[in-house]
Amino acid sequence: MIDAILGTGFRPPVSGVYAEAIAKINAASAPVISVDIPSGADADLVGNQTGAVSRSNAIVTFTAPRPAHVFGNLSMGPTIIVPIGSPDEAIQSSLNLNLTTPADVAVLLKPRPRDSNKGMYGHVLVVGGSVGKAGAAAMAGF
Repeated sequence: MIDAILGTGFRPPVSGVYAEAIAKINAASAPVISVDIPSGADADLVGNQTGAVSRSNAIVTFTAPRPAHVFGNLSMGPTIIVPIGSPDEAIQSSLNLNLTTPADVAVLLKPRPRDSNKGMYGHVLVVGGSVGKAGAAAMAGF
């Protein structure tokens, strides 16, 4: 099923016929691919979405991701960004967000010898957590 009812220009809340359509999408057993963003979602929201939002198995968006694509947990599957030839000026964000991709990091990493280990490449001090909640800080050391 293709969800292309509402896009990134929409601002919640959803009501009327749109809310009914989203409810029918969510009740369907078919996989859902959302175009641009799941209908009912706020593209600039970095937290949890509220109100009627279509469930999505994948999202196809264009030019660049919006904050909700990155931080919003909008889909049970991938978010695919399709270039459509937009000029760089159209991609600039007033939110000062940058997306670092594996390709960005790959140029910084040199191949390491097979007989090397992590101790040969520096050390790190992790200060974090609190009483009874030091799990993330402990895992950062692995």
